[in-house]
Amino acid sequence: MLTVEDVMTRRPTAVLESAPLRAAAATMRELDVRHLPVLTADHELAGMLSDRDLGGLPPEGIDPEELTPAQRHALEVKVAAVMSTDVKSVTADQPLLEAIELLIEHRIGAIPVLSLEGRVVGILSYVDVLRAYARDLVESE
Repeated sequence: MLTVEDVMTRRPTAVLESAPLRAAAATMRELDVRHLPVLTADHELAGMLSDRDLGGLPPEGIDPEELTPAQRHALEVKVAAVMSTDVKSVTADQPLLEAIELLIEHRIGAIPVLSLEGRVVGILSYVDVLRAYARDLVESE
């Protein structure tokens, strides 16, 4: 039986809740990810940030001189203001099927993986699940 640990992304990049959206968006673009765990200053899970939370930001590549005051303000809003705080989580030793059921039931694309002490040790996304399934398909052929 597969566990979350078997397919999760280990030690994911996270963002502090006090970071400006500008920095979080740049990190997401650079890493080509759609979700980031959000941490408190004490490195505890505070929430999750998804690309959907960034919908109010100006398009990438726009000349900074062309930004409106509202767009400039949007870039400086803190992550804490837009992140999801009702976050479901799993532990690394949980059966993968349980985590998949949470992803489906709550219509979320990624879920943080916590240690027994409550620290973020991984993230499990639908892409991780699909990769594991694709590997199984290839190995069974």
